[in-house]
Amino acid sequence: TSILTAAHVIDDATFAGGPRILISQSGQRVAAKLAEWDFASDIALLYTDAELPTLPFASEVGHEPNVGDFVAAIGSPYGLEGTTTSGIISQVYTEAPALVQTDAAMNPGNSGGPLINRFGEVVGVNSFVLSGEGLNFASAVENSCQQLVEC
Repeated sequence: TSILTAAHVIDDATFAGGPRILISQSGQRVAAKLAEWDFASDIALLYTDAELPTLPFASEVGHEPNVGDFVAAIGSPYGLEGTTTSGIISQVYTEAPALVQTDAAMNPGNSGGPLINRFGEVVGVNSFVLSGEGLNFASAVENSCQQLVEC
């Protein structure tokens, strides 16, 4: 199974002798291998032998993100696994690094989780917040993933 996450989440694992990467799914932790990463786009590709449910990319089925679209940010803020917040897409930036701006609340621990549309398809990978401003950003999957060979 391949998994996209935010590159800053696995930053320490990019160094020789860095920590192991573990994926948490329903309370179970499984090992993953870091395949590729791009800090400019804040995207990393992981592989695991575990059978995990997959989500399609919105762009694969013609649902590119648009301003005003409903989205949900999934993550584990403050260790609260699998929480969801919702909002709308405020802006889509196609220039590198490609970003999706949303008002779906994100907190520390949301990074690396998916930003999904109303069809349950991934439009981005939760990346960062401009603190105190209510501006939340996800790396756009379509453009950012092209930076990695394996996507």
